[in-house]
Amino acid sequence: IFTNTPDGAKAITSNKSAPVITSVSENNGIITIAGTASGSGEKIEIFANTSNQPEIAEKYIAVTTSVGTNWSITIPRAEWPITSDSWVTATAANNWKTSSLATSLKVPVALPIYVCPQFINVLKDNSICNGCVDANGQLVLSVVEQVTSLNVAGKGLTCLEGIEYFKNLNDLRCQENQLTFLDVSKNIALSNFYCWSNQLVDIDVTQNTQLLYFQCGNNKLNQLNLTKNLSLNVLWCYSNQFSNLDLSQNTMLARIDCRDNKLTTLDISKNIGLNYLYCANNQFKNLYVSQNNDLEYLNCSNNPLCNLSKLPSSLFYLYADGTLLTCLKNKPAGLTNVAPSSLLTNPVCQPTQHQKNITVDGVLYDNVFTVTSNADFDQAIIDANPDELDNTCLGFVGTLRWAINKSNSLPGKNRIQFMLLQEIRCLISLGIL
Repeated sequence: IFTNTPDGAKAITSNKSAPVITSVSENNGIITIAGTASGSGEKIEIFANTSNQPEIAEKYIAVTTSVGTNWSITIPRAEWPITSDSWVTATAANNWKTSSLATSLKVPVALPIYVCPQFINVLKDNSICNGCVDANGQLVLSVVEQVTSLNVAGKGLTCLEGIEYFKNLNDLRCQENQLTFLDVSKNIALSNFYCWSNQLVDIDVTQNTQLLYFQCGNNKLNQLNLTKNLSLNVLWCYSNQFSNLDLSQNTMLARIDCRDNKLTTLDISKNIGLNYLYCANNQFKNLYVSQNNDLEYLNCSNNPLCNLSKLPSSLFYLYADGTLLTCLKNKPAGLTNVAPSSLLTNPVCQPTQHQKNITVDGVLYDNVFTVTSNADFDQAIIDANPDELDNTCLGFVGTLRWAINKSNSLPGKNRIQFMLLQEIRCLISLGIL
C-alpha cells in the first residue's frame, strides 16, 4: 500500500520508518538530494530509476549516513546515469532485501549550462557582475538571475552565450565588441538594449516587448522586426543595410536615427510623437513629415530628395545638403537653422498646374482636375495609393477637394476618383510631373 510523503514522494508502509526524500534540487550542474531517516547513523542507499517505482532501484549511485534524523548527498549531473527524466530512490541499507523501505522523487532533465568562456572571464570581474562566477569558473545561477543591469561593452567579446540565464536583466550594454550572433529571446525584461558597433547580421527582439531604448547601429543588419516592440521610444539603427523599415506599430517613437542605410522610403505617418529624425545618406526621393507635429529636428541630407512635404510648425532644424531641393513648401516661424541656407532665403515653392481631360464610361469631361506641385493634399494621395507613389519624384497635390466635390455630381463617384489617380500616374510616367 502506497502512502503520500513530502513533495509528492511515495513510500511503502512498514513497521519501521523508511528514509524519506524531502527535496531534489540542482544548481550549477550539481544535484542535491536531501531527506529524513529514522535515526542517527542510518545508512541510506541512493538509486536512480527510469520510472516512479522505488522498489525496483535500477542503478546504484551512492551511500550516505544520516546525521540525527537528516541526511543529504550531492552528485554531479555529469555522473547521473540517466539522461531523460528519472526518479531518485532512497532505501535503508539494512532493510533492502525486503524492498519494503523505499521512497522516490523525480529528477527532471536539466539543460546543460554553457557559457561562452570569454563571457565567463569578463564576469569574473566583480565590478562587472559581483558573485556571478564561483571559484570553479561556473555561473552562479542564484546570483545571475537577480542581475538587472549588465555592462560588458568594449571587452573584445566574440560570443555572449550564457546571457539567457540573466532572466531579470532590463539594461544590457554589449556594444563595441565583435559579436556576430546574439540571442536575447530569454531576456524578456529588457527595456534598454545597446548592441551597436558589433558584426551582427541578424537580431531578434520580438520577445523583448518591454523595450524602450534600442541602439543597434553600425552592424550588418538588413532587416529588423519591431512589430512587437509597441513601447519603443528611441531607435538608433544607423549604418546598417536596411532597404525597408516598418515603424507602423511603434507609435511611441520619439527619436529615430536611421542614417547610412539603403532606405528608399520611410513611412513615419504613425509616429506622430516623433521629435528627432536623422535619415541622411539613404535613397529617398520623397519624404512626408506633415503628420509629425512634434518634429523639431530633421536631417535628410545626401538623399536624391526632390519632394519634401509641408513642414510641421514645430520644426527648428532642417539639414538637406546634397538633395535636389531648391525651395520649401512652407517656412515654419521657428525654423532658423537650415542647410543649405538658400532653402530659407529662396521663395517658397510655387505650384505648377496642369489641366487635364478625362473620359469616364465614354463621356468626355473637359478640364476635370488640376494637378499642382504643392498644396495641402500630399498625404491624402499617399494614403490612397502609397505603393504607386513611393519611388516617384512628385511635387503635386492637385485638387482632391475638387475631385471629391465634383464626383458627387458625376456618375460613378468611386470610378472617377480612381480615374483621377490613374491620370496622375500617366502624367508621372510621361514626365510631366
